[in-house]
Amino acid sequence: MALDSTTGEVVIAEQLKQFLLVLSVSLGVATLPQIFSWLRRIPYPCFVTLGKQ
Repeated sequence: MALDSTTGEVVIAEQLKQFLLVLSVSLGVATLPQIFSWLRRIPYPCFVTLGKQ
């Protein structure tokens, strides 16, 4: 029983890390063009793809 809860906690921790990474990239993509006007010329899907790498 303890092994199951430990495994579940590890899975939750990994998924939380992935979620926070995606959230950080999304917020960066949303706010940087507001700060730097020249970033507004980059199409949004291309900008998201660059941010994920």
